[in-house]
Formats: sequence, C-alpha cells, structure tokens
Amino acid sequence: MIDIHSHILPGVDDGSKDENMTLRMLYQFSNEGVDKIIVTPHFRHDQSEAYLDKVKQGFLKAQDLAAQVSPDLKLYLGCEIMYSSKALARLVNDEFMTMNGTDYVLVEFPVLAQFNDIASAIRDFVSSGYIPIIAHLERYQFIGKVEQVHALVKMGAYIQINSSLILGKYGFTRKRFIHKLIKRGLVHFVASDAHNDEKRKVTLGSSYKSVARRFGKETAADLFIRNQEKVIKGEKIGV
Repeated sequence: MIDIHSHILPGVDDGSKDENMTLRMLYQFSNEGVDKIIVTPHFRHDQSEAYLDKVKQGFLKAQDLAAQVSPDLKLYLGCEIMYSSKALARLVNDEFMTMNGTDYVLVEFPVLAQFNDIASAIRDFVSSGYIPIIAHLERYQFIGKVEQVHALVKMGAYIQINSSLILGKYGFTRKRFIHKLIKRGLVHFVASDAHNDEKRKVTLGSSYKSVARRFGKETAADLFIRNQEKVIKGEKIGV
C-alpha cells in the first residue's frame, strides 16, 4: 500500500516527537503493508525559512530510518498546506512543496470552513495549475451532502479520507455519509494521517480489509494503492 498523508518527520510539526518515534511509526507502516509514504508536514502561510530547512533535514533523517526498517520502504516529500491566499502565493513562488514535485497538492481547511469558501479555494488552486487533494474531508462540518462533494470533484479536486473514519472514529452518521461517497466514486484516497505511534497511529492494513469487504477488492486497490501511485508519478486520476 501507499500512504499520501502522514506526519512522521522527527521533531518538525505536531507529529513524531523524535527519531525514536519516527522509527516506531515506520515499523508500523511496514507491518501494515505500506511500502511507499509521502510525508506531509504542516505548512501555513507564515512558515519561516528555518522551518523549511527543518523539514528538509527531517526528511533526510526519516529516509535513513526507513532504510533501517526495510530496503523496500520508500519515502517521498510533500506537505499539507492550511489554505489561505498567502499560502497559495508562497506555493506559486515555489516556497512550499507539492506532492513529490508533481502538480498535486494536499490542502486542508479549518474544521468550520464553509462549503463556498472551500469551493473558492479549489478554483484558485486549479486556476494556478495545481491538482488539489482535500485532506480528511470527514472533518469539515459544512460538507454533508453528496452533491457538494460531487461539485468539488467536478471543479478538479480529489478527496482524501482518514483510515480512522473507516474504523468508526467519527461515528455512524459520518461513516455512512463517506460510504455513500465511496459508492459514487467520490473518494479517491484513504490515508493514515498518522501523527504518532499510539493514539494517532497507522491503521491502513485493517482499513484496507474493511473497504475490500464492503466495496470490493478493486475499489480498495484504487483507494489504497493505484491512485496513490499516480500521485507519486504525477499522472491524472480518472474520475
């Protein structure tokens, strides 16, 4: 499997605290059947040059640790951008990372972001030449209709949900809504959003099995492997 959303760089953001935790998390990924990871540290519009250097150094450390876990475990660099017009401007100026240097960008919004604001941001990303992936869609309280998600996808967005949703973290109502989206082909990625090795650990293996049982192996392969591979390569995903 391939993960496109994680916070495993040691001591960089609110994810892994240090190299020991990063190593434990990498073992979790390997044990869950993950062999490729796009690491996505948090980025905001006010991030300093020192933070950018810290991310790059953390990535090199994480790559060394991954090699200790398995020669087949590969890491790629990206970031999770908290949307603002200033953050988009810094992305356009090549100050922020895209997903493995492709046109794909992982973007998050405040939990209480209005649908119209998210839609406007998606238009901004697309008009600037990027392919936006909306991070953890299940969190946004003002997105609760299939038609809304369909509209975002039609604008050019792709949808990522966290594996914890599949395992029931957000309750039955939210899980049922996401299941409707999966059935209609409106979810493109399931990712770990792993931040540590305990409360927000890697659960992709069990989530994959749950999706395969409910929606079939082909859908599971798309949501956990095939679409992610296209992101790494910078290829367009069919919708």
